[in-house]
Amino acid sequence: MIKYIIVGDETIIKEKNRKLNIKLLLVAILLFVTVGYATLNTNLTINGTSKINNSTWDVHFDDVNITPGSVLIDTDLYEAAQEAKIDPNDETKVTYNVLLSKPGDFYEFTVKAVNNGSIDAMISEITPTIKVDGVVKTGNQIPAWLGYSATYEEGNPLQVNHLLAHETSEEYRVRVEFKKDITNAQFADAVNKLITFEFKVTYVQNDNGQVVDHTYTRYTVNKVIEGNNNSIVMINQAVPEAITQYKTPEEALAAISAASNKNLPFYLKHRINNNSVKESYVEFVISNVNTPEGVTPGTYTLRGGAGDESSSENKPIYDSNIDVLEAAFGEDSEYCTDETTKYTCQLTNLKVEVNTNGIISVTDKDGASCDIHDWGFSGCVW
Repeated sequence: MIKYIIVGDETIIKEKNRKLNIKLLLVAILLFVTVGYATLNTNLTINGTSKINNSTWDVHFDDVNITPGSVLIDTDLYEAAQEAKIDPNDETKVTYNVLLSKPGDFYEFTVKAVNNGSIDAMISEITPTIKVDGVVKTGNQIPAWLGYSATYEEGNPLQVNHLLAHETSEEYRVRVEFKKDITNAQFADAVNKLITFEFKVTYVQNDNGQVVDHTYTRYTVNKVIEGNNNSIVMINQAVPEAITQYKTPEEALAAISAASNKNLPFYLKHRINNNSVKESYVEFVISNVNTPEGVTPGTYTLRGGAGDESSSENKPIYDSNIDVLEAAFGEDSEYCTDETTKYTCQLTNLKVEVNTNGIISVTDKDGASCDIHDWGFSGCVW
């Protein structure tokens, strides 16, 4: 029990002060808890390079390259002209000034977006700023004669919420052009106009929400060099720079033919996301030119491993690959044999095997071969 000595009104004052102090303390505690909760529930947005609990954020542009055929940046002709370059004060922005003088003129560059940090990033905003003779033009204000696009390497438009995983990179292609199909009035409006352009991409940390899955297909005809892992494509790893990638199977076949003076009827193709291989396939071509009569012409795909290398899950599906062979050669084909441990189809110039152990291989009469293992290795040798 607390005892008070009464001296006039001093006890009443002390009691009031004590209650006030308790109330202030409770308010302070409540504010601390509220602010702490709000902090824990706020998405982390980082610009520049920083370090948080041994995690690093480093997203920037690198390696600007001008596409051949772009108009020349001539500062003697137009003093304000300026080549595309990364803004030194904002490393995810590219700026340039260009003079488009006639229909068909264009200026295009590629730039590499690099995530060298340890935190997955994603695009939160794509901001093109276009000025015509110093006046900002947005939306419907952009002149009808001026075309603009910002795409990934294979041509698909850039998308908000697209993931740029840590320790990966990807290439963007940005283009402005003087359109060809315009009216006389539009042409008169376009003459001698200086285009000032800024291409800005804002990145934030991946908040584990809805992320755009940017996946595309590439074809390779890489040779497996003994002891040189740079020529091997691995599931869940970036495609090695030593391996040339082609956008179409026709390009891949042309590259094989040019390199070896023979048109090998197969190659590898890969599904790639954020520069990492997600699935690999052996794709082989059957035509009436190099196969016995009665075999269906076309292109057929045997799909390879996907998933973690050490995992037994997501291995090639044996039945699905058999279905591919049966579609190519015909059900119960005289060209195919079920050998229990593998299913083999043999033609004059081509042998295709699907093994129950998960290995898929294609071989031609000259000994060239492509194969995929269930643990994610894929490669070709000839």
